Amino acid sequence: MIEIIAMLVIGVFLTGTVWYIPVLWKGAIKPAPATWIIGTVALNISSLSYFAAAKGTLQEKVVGNVLLLGATVEITIVTAVLLVSLWRRKELKVAFDRFQKLCFMGMFLALTPWLYDHKNAYLTFWTTHLLFVVAYFATIGKVRARKASIDSLVHWSSVFLASLLGAIPAWSRGNIYGEINSARSILSSGGLL
Repeated sequence: MIEIIAMLVIGVFLTGTVWYIPVLWKGAIKPAPATWIIGTVALNISSLSYFAAAKGTLQEKVVGNVLLLGATVEITIVTAVLLVSLWRRKELKVAFDRFQKLCFMGMFLALTPWLYDHKNAYLTFWTTHLLFVVAYFATIGKVRARKASIDSLVHWSSVFLASLLGAIPAWSRGNIYGEINSARSILSSGGLL
Protein backbone atom coordinates (compact mmCIF):
# COMPACT_ATOMS: atom_id res chain seq x y z
CA MET A 1 0.00 0.00 0.00
CA ILE A 2 2.79 2.46 0.87
CA GLU A 3 4.44 1.80 -2.50
CA ILE A 4 1.14 2.68 -4.22
CA ILE A 5 0.99 5.98 -2.32
CA ALA A 6 4.62 6.64 -3.31
CA MET A 7 3.71 6.09 -6.97
CA LEU A 8 0.72 8.40 -6.50
CA VAL A 9 3.08 11.12 -5.20
CA ILE A 10 5.16 10.81 -8.38
CA GLY A 11 1.95 10.86 -10.45
CA VAL A 12 0.76 14.07 -8.78
CA PHE A 13 4.14 15.72 -9.40
CA LEU A 14 4.15 14.61 -13.04
CA THR A 15 0.59 15.84 -13.56
CA GLY A 16 1.38 19.25 -12.07
CA THR A 17 4.59 19.50 -14.06
CA VAL A 18 2.97 18.49 -17.36
CA TRP A 19 0.26 21.09 -16.76
CA TYR A 20 2.79 23.78 -15.76
CA ILE A 21 5.23 23.39 -18.68
CA PRO A 22 2.97 24.88 -21.40
CA VAL A 23 2.03 27.74 -19.07
CA LEU A 24 5.72 28.55 -18.61
CA TRP A 25 6.53 28.02 -22.28
CA LYS A 26 3.85 30.48 -23.40
CA GLY A 27 4.96 33.05 -20.83
CA ALA A 28 1.51 33.17 -19.22
CA ILE A 29 3.15 33.61 -15.82
CA LYS A 30 6.40 35.29 -14.82
CA PRO A 31 8.14 33.39 -12.01
CA ALA A 32 11.53 34.70 -10.91
CA PRO A 33 14.28 32.54 -12.42
CA ALA A 34 16.69 33.25 -9.55
CA THR A 35 14.26 31.72 -7.05
CA TRP A 36 13.84 28.60 -9.18
CA ILE A 37 17.59 28.24 -9.66
CA ILE A 38 18.17 28.42 -5.91
CA GLY A 39 15.41 25.88 -5.30
CA THR A 40 16.86 23.53 -7.90
CA VAL A 41 20.34 23.70 -6.41
CA ALA A 42 18.96 23.22 -2.88
CA LEU A 43 16.81 20.21 -3.75
CA ASN A 44 19.57 18.54 -5.74
CA ILE A 45 22.06 19.02 -2.89
CA SER A 46 19.42 17.79 -0.46
CA SER A 47 18.65 14.69 -2.55
CA LEU A 48 22.28 13.74 -3.02
CA SER A 49 23.06 14.20 0.67
CA TYR A 50 19.90 12.28 1.64
CA PHE A 51 20.84 9.25 -0.43
CA ALA A 52 24.35 9.37 1.04
CA ALA A 53 23.16 9.76 4.65
CA ALA A 54 20.00 7.67 4.96
CA LYS A 55 20.18 4.02 5.94
CA GLY A 56 18.47 1.20 4.07
CA THR A 57 18.15 -0.16 0.58
CA LEU A 58 17.63 2.09 -2.42
CA GLN A 59 13.94 1.15 -2.49
CA GLU A 60 13.55 1.96 1.22
CA LYS A 61 15.23 5.32 0.68
CA VAL A 62 13.09 6.18 -2.36
CA VAL A 63 9.79 5.16 -0.77
CA GLY A 64 10.67 6.70 2.62
CA ASN A 65 11.34 10.10 1.05
CA VAL A 66 9.55 9.88 -2.31
CA LEU A 67 8.53 13.50 -1.88
CA LEU A 68 12.16 14.64 -2.05
CA LEU A 69 12.85 12.56 -5.15
CA GLY A 70 9.67 13.76 -6.88
CA ALA A 71 10.28 17.39 -5.95
CA THR A 72 13.88 17.25 -7.17
CA VAL A 73 12.87 15.88 -10.56
CA GLU A 74 9.94 18.31 -10.80
CA ILE A 75 11.91 21.45 -9.93
CA THR A 76 14.81 20.51 -12.21
CA ILE A 77 12.45 20.07 -15.18
CA VAL A 78 10.48 23.23 -14.40
CA THR A 79 13.64 25.33 -13.98
CA ALA A 80 15.09 24.06 -17.25
CA VAL A 81 11.84 24.82 -19.12
CA LEU A 82 11.59 28.25 -17.47
CA LEU A 83 15.15 29.21 -18.41
CA VAL A 84 14.87 27.93 -21.99
CA SER A 85 11.49 29.60 -22.51
CA LEU A 86 12.78 32.94 -21.21
CA TRP A 87 15.92 32.62 -23.34
CA ARG A 88 13.82 31.76 -26.40
CA ARG A 89 11.72 34.92 -25.89
CA LYS A 90 14.88 36.95 -25.19
CA GLU A 91 13.59 37.72 -21.68
CA LEU A 92 16.17 35.78 -19.68
CA LYS A 93 17.47 37.96 -16.86
CA VAL A 94 18.69 36.32 -13.70
CA ALA A 95 19.24 38.71 -10.82
CA PHE A 96 19.97 37.42 -7.36
CA ASP A 97 19.11 39.83 -4.58
CA ARG A 98 21.32 40.08 -1.51
CA PHE A 99 19.30 37.56 0.49
CA GLN A 100 19.28 35.05 -2.38
CA LYS A 101 23.05 35.37 -2.72
CA LEU A 102 23.44 34.63 1.00
CA CYS A 103 21.18 31.57 0.70
CA PHE A 104 23.14 30.38 -2.33
CA MET A 105 26.44 30.77 -0.47
CA GLY A 106 24.97 29.03 2.56
CA MET A 107 23.94 26.04 0.47
CA PHE A 108 27.42 25.65 -0.92
CA LEU A 109 28.91 26.08 2.55
CA ALA A 110 26.55 23.32 3.68
CA LEU A 111 28.51 21.01 1.38
CA THR A 112 31.72 21.60 3.35
CA PRO A 113 31.17 19.01 6.12
CA TRP A 114 30.16 16.39 3.56
CA LEU A 115 33.15 17.09 1.32
CA TYR A 116 35.43 16.98 4.35
CA ASP A 117 34.08 13.61 5.50
CA HIS A 118 31.42 11.63 3.63
CA LYS A 119 29.94 10.52 6.95
CA ASN A 120 28.72 14.10 7.39
CA ALA A 121 26.16 13.96 4.56
CA TYR A 122 23.41 14.27 7.16
CA LEU A 123 24.75 17.72 8.16
CA THR A 124 24.50 18.85 4.56
CA PHE A 125 20.92 17.56 4.35
CA TRP A 126 19.77 19.30 7.53
CA THR A 127 21.60 22.57 6.81
CA THR A 128 20.18 22.70 3.29
CA HIS A 129 16.65 22.22 4.63
CA LEU A 130 17.14 24.92 7.23
CA LEU A 131 18.27 27.32 4.49
CA PHE A 132 15.34 26.22 2.35
CA VAL A 133 12.90 27.21 5.11
CA VAL A 134 14.55 30.62 5.49
CA ALA A 135 14.47 31.16 1.71
CA TYR A 136 10.78 30.24 1.59
CA PHE A 137 9.92 32.93 4.12
CA ALA A 138 11.53 35.51 1.83
CA THR A 139 9.72 34.10 -1.21
CA ILE A 140 6.35 34.08 0.55
CA GLY A 141 6.94 37.71 1.56
CA LYS A 142 7.69 38.69 -2.04
CA VAL A 143 4.65 36.84 -3.39
CA ARG A 144 2.34 38.53 -0.86
CA ALA A 145 3.81 41.97 -1.67
CA ARG A 146 3.01 41.64 -5.38
CA LYS A 147 -0.43 42.46 -6.64
CA ALA A 148 -0.28 40.31 -9.79
CA SER A 149 -0.02 36.53 -9.83
CA ILE A 150 3.55 35.50 -10.54
CA ASP A 151 2.99 31.78 -10.36
CA SER A 152 0.40 29.10 -10.89
CA LEU A 153 -2.16 28.13 -8.28
CA VAL A 154 -2.64 24.77 -10.03
CA HIS A 155 1.08 24.01 -9.91
CA TRP A 156 1.49 24.89 -6.24
CA SER A 157 -1.70 22.98 -5.39
CA SER A 158 -0.16 19.86 -6.96
CA VAL A 159 3.02 20.40 -4.94
CA PHE A 160 0.94 20.78 -1.78
CA LEU A 161 -1.07 17.62 -2.54
CA ALA A 162 2.12 15.66 -3.29
CA SER A 163 3.57 16.95 0.00
CA LEU A 164 0.57 15.71 1.95
CA LEU A 165 0.66 12.32 0.23
CA GLY A 166 4.45 12.09 0.53
CA ALA A 167 4.19 12.41 4.30
CA ILE A 168 2.34 9.08 4.51
CA PRO A 169 5.25 6.83 3.39
CA ALA A 170 7.74 8.91 5.36
CA TRP A 171 5.78 8.62 8.61
CA SER A 172 4.78 5.00 8.10
CA ARG A 173 8.40 4.00 7.44
CA GLY A 174 9.78 6.13 10.27
CA ASN A 175 12.11 7.93 7.86
CA ILE A 176 13.18 11.04 9.82
CA TYR A 177 14.58 12.66 6.67
CA GLY A 178 11.28 12.10 4.86
CA GLU A 179 9.26 13.27 7.86
CA ILE A 180 11.17 16.56 8.14
CA ASN A 181 11.16 17.08 4.38
CA SER A 182 7.39 16.46 4.26
CA ALA A 183 6.71 18.86 7.12
CA ARG A 184 8.87 21.55 5.47
CA SER A 185 7.22 21.04 2.10
CA ILE A 186 3.67 21.07 3.49
CA LEU A 187 4.33 24.31 5.37
CA SER A 188 6.22 25.93 2.46
CA SER A 189 3.82 25.04 -0.35
CA GLY A 190 0.83 25.71 1.91
CA GLY A 191 2.30 29.13 2.74
CA LEU A 192 2.69 29.93 -0.94
CA LEU A 193 -0.92 28.98 -1.63
